[in-house]
Amino acid sequence: MRRTRSILLGFVAVTLSLTVCQGWVFPNHGEDLQEYFEQKEYINTILARPTDKSMTVSLMSSYNINSYIQYGTSPGEYEEASELYELTAHSPEHVDLVDLEPNTRYYYRVVVSDPTKKMYKAGKENSFVTAKLPGNSFKFAILADSHFQEQPAFEYGDLYLNTLKNIEASNADFLFDMGDTFMANKLIDQNVNGLDEDQTGHKDVDDLVHAHRAYYGKLLDKMPMLSIRGNQDGEFGFTLDDEEPLSVWTATARKKYFPQPNPDYKFYDANTQKEPYLNNGWVEDYFSFRWGDALFVTLDPYWYTRGNVHDAWDWTLGREQYNWFANVLRENSDAKYKFVLSHNLLGAQGASQRGGAEWARFYEWGGHEEDGTDVFRARRPGFGGGDGVPVHDLLVKHGVDIFFHGHDHFYARQEVDGVVYQLCPKPDEKRLEPFENRDAHNYQFGVQLPGAGHLEINVDEDHVAVLYVKSFLDEEVGEGAE
Repeated sequence: MRRTRSILLGFVAVTLSLTVCQGWVFPNHGEDLQEYFEQKEYINTILARPTDKSMTVSLMSSYNINSYIQYGTSPGEYEEASELYELTAHSPEHVDLVDLEPNTRYYYRVVVSDPTKKMYKAGKENSFVTAKLPGNSFKFAILADSHFQEQPAFEYGDLYLNTLKNIEASNADFLFDMGDTFMANKLIDQNVNGLDEDQTGHKDVDDLVHAHRAYYGKLLDKMPMLSIRGNQDGEFGFTLDDEEPLSVWTATARKKYFPQPNPDYKFYDANTQKEPYLNNGWVEDYFSFRWGDALFVTLDPYWYTRGNVHDAWDWTLGREQYNWFANVLRENSDAKYKFVLSHNLLGAQGASQRGGAEWARFYEWGGHEEDGTDVFRARRPGFGGGDGVPVHDLLVKHGVDIFFHGHDHFYARQEVDGVVYQLCPKPDEKRLEPFENRDAHNYQFGVQLPGAGHLEINVDEDHVAVLYVKSFLDEEVGEGAE
């Protein structure tokens, strides 16, 4: 064995999820997360960091066992195998399958030993695809704002699980998670596990992120997930120097359980700024890559916001991330489609950064004060070598097709200066009417739709289609529903 390390937008599709995810145990609120995970599967597998020639397979077990991966290009035929790995209970092992062919589907299965390490059993077969080449169509999915275990926002767990099942059925090449998923910030807000700020520690955060593997393990063994930070995930730059830095705890746990792109994976143009607080130094937050005919760019509006936030101008990408972003757009001008993703706009509606395209003209995102005064260069000296322009102007200048964002918990499609601002729905949003978030966050134009679900995006050589796939609880689906 060898070690292997014309744009069509706004179309709405409705999918009725009729299965209650049999075999998925949904925990009671307040249940100890470590005890909950102990009841989960013997081996937990997720895919991560897809490239044209590699895939990371993250293995984790509740026991000390041995494991390896068999894989090949035909179902049931495994020409290759990874090295044998000794897994330590609850400690993920990230295995890189390398020397793969681009634009190819691979079939794999995980082989595990019993705790005595004398007997071995092969698991079920799953598959993944390597990066598509230009001219090849593909599909990706987007999930946003699950608010894992937060009460009451995570009240409808079965609805969330139905959304995961819908994503699984999409057979997408990969999934973007838009943030507000790990929810470490809510540990301090006493909404998870009854903890307060003085009681919250590194282990509490680790347990919280750890628990996501039980949910996502049912989906991410079939498609890799690329993660984006949300405001509730706790990775704020202004807490890095705290005596008990929540941002460091969360980033450490996220990297441990959900590995993300970093500069060691040359397929990605990823954040090269190293942090002494983190193992190997990489934050694994913002990155870009090409897939098929599309360029993808993700942004992190939190880690480099280093001062306390008093108003909307305090939120920033930071000079290095901004300059990197401008350079990525410039160097990838030949990409047929360009997609940018961030949890929210920088600034927007006050310090909370709520709102959509109505705020495209303001603060770091749009460069203006709310009275219309252009103050970008005064407020952001040195951005773009002193010749920088606001983020929205970069999107327009470089022909970005869609800016995907989350944060506000419903579906909205808006357009400003030829750029589509696409708000992603919440996977378990039960409220159908009234449109509380739309009105509270000042959405004034475009198409807005309530309900729960996710987005599926089909990218073909001559068009892009964004589908809103709605999810329902089984009892909501009546006879003859379509």
